[in-house]
Amino acid sequence: MWLQNGTIIKTPRTLTIDNVTYPSAVFRDTDLLATLGITPYSEVKVNQRYYWEGELTVTDGVGTYAEIDKDVDQLKEGMLSTINSQVSSIQGGIDWYWSRASKGGKAVPAAIKKYAATIYAEQVTKEAEIKCSMKLHLTLQLEKLKLVLRTRMVQ
Repeated sequence: MWLQNGTIIKTPRTLTIDNVTYPSAVFRDTDLLATLGITPYSEVKVNQRYYWEGELTVTDGVGTYAEIDKDVDQLKEGMLSTINSQVSSIQGGIDWYWSRASKGGKAVPAAIKKYAATIYAEQVTKEAEIKCSMKLHLTLQLEKLKLVLRTRMVQ
């Protein structure tokens, strides 16, 4: 993207400057663009998971949106739903042990029982942390603490 007199140009296009028409290919020539007063432009987007985009401020060819906090309660609900989904997915991979045992097959191994207990303990901990967090920055920190149980199985 480029910037010309405060106007953002998102894609190359034909330009008319001082009664001279330049084809869209002009955007491949950085030296010519500089002489025409067209500078490179980039944007810094907000994390749309947690913020709405506010007013755009352009400084030195970089556009930055103001961050407007999203509703924390809605964020918490989404995080709780994600945690429950993750736990369900992980637990779904080992549920067959209990199904086999209930049908008279081998008992559930102790390591699997311990793993399942750890999954649920971690779920309770994360849910409590999310429910207790009162400010957005705390909620954001908690979101970064993803369940790591998928990659480590308690032996």
